[in-house]
Order: sequence, then structure tokens, then C-alpha cells
Amino acid sequence: MGNLRWGVVGTADIGMREVIPAIQSAARCEVVAIASRDSGRAAAAAGRLGVPKSYGSYDSLLADGDIDAVYLPLPNDAHAEWTVRAAAAGKHVLCEKPLALTSSQAGEMVAACASAGVKLAEAFMYRHHPTWVEVVRLLREGAIGRLQAVQSFFSYFNDDPANIRKAKKAIRTAFETQVHGLGFSMVELLSTCSTGWGVNPVQSLSWLEEHMIPAFPLGDYKIAPSVAALKF
Repeated sequence: MGNLRWGVVGTADIGMREVIPAIQSAARCEVVAIASRDSGRAAAAAGRLGVPKSYGSYDSLLADGDIDAVYLPLPNDAHAEWTVRAAAAGKHVLCEKPLALTSSQAGEMVAACASAGVKLAEAFMYRHHPTWVEVVRLLREGAIGRLQAVQSFFSYFNDDPANIRKAKKAIRTAFETQVHGLGFSMVELLSTCSTGWGVNPVQSLSWLEEHMIPAFPLGDYKIAPSVAALKF
């Protein structure tokens, strides 16, 4: 069996710092190309990480017959479009979380990949981490009794005004689809701890103490951190 040859669509920091080095260190995997809408940026990233090919457009990378699978670390509102395009090009897809902005959009992505005969995975890295595999096993076996509740906290610091997350379009899209601030990794992890691996829809969601933390400005919006209670 030969190596799985990866192309990376975009030069997002998570790909540069975390995912590309991880793929390069994995058995039977290699990163053969990286693409950006800026050819100079793609070439610089490829040179820095030892990737042999770079492209100045995403479509050019998808047209490369030497690529078996693509990793998509694009802004959330671009996930569906480029997953569907990658599937049409015959590439397996590893898409950053959240997979899509709506359930119907996610369904279209799944259908496109199934129709093309390619695999689609959402980049929840913890699913394959031995620590969390063991945690879920212990919970399922009742090691601590019946799980009643899980408390978690998610935040990060970002004061870069040029960051894509602060663009008006990104903020507006996040609010319109109710994905801003929920921390998808945390939600999915809590779901897994509660009900096990697989698709675990949220049965109910309640917003609590919406004004616990003072609101802060983000572009033309004012963000009010809040606490969410979810039932799986």
C-alpha cells in the first residue's frame, strides 16, 4: 500500500502549526501540495514546511491527479462549497470543524461525498486521542456511576484586528446560524461523553445567565458571553 497523498486547501494557522506537521509525521502519509488564493503565500508556506508543490488557487490543487485527499482549514462559511468541489474532483476530505453552518448544508456535503465515493471526516482530533478513547470507555462501563452532568469552559484570546474571525461576514454568518461562541469541540466532546461515539443530536439548549460577563465590542457587534446548558 502506498502513501496517502494530501493536499492542503488554505494556509490557516492551525494547518501550518498543527495539522501539516502531524500528517508529515504519520505513517503512510505525505503532504504533496498546498494552495492559497495568494501564490506567494502558498509558495512561502510550502517552502517553510517542506511541501513540494504550491498553487495560487484552490481549484488548481483539486485538479492535481497526484493528490488523494485534502484537508480544508478554511473559514466556516467556505467548508460546504470546497468540500463539494473536492468530492467532485475525487478527493477524500478532512474538513475543519464545524463541518457546516446548517444541518441541511452538512447533509449536502455528506451526499456529495457519498455520490463521489470519497470519505468525509470532520476534524475532531480528540476522537482518536487515547486519553479520550479511554474516558469514553470508562463512562460507558459505569466506572463513576450514572453520568448526571458535565461542566466545561471554552474560550481563547484574540486581539488581532486582521484575524478572519473579526471580519463582518464571518461574525454575521456565525450569529445567523447560532454557531458563535458555542465551542464545537466542547459540545461534541460533551455529547460523546454523555451518549457515546456517533451522531448525538442536542435534545434541548438553554441559555443561562446571559449577563454574567460584561459584553465586549467585536467590529460592529457587541458580544455578550453566556452560559449554555445542553441536554443530549
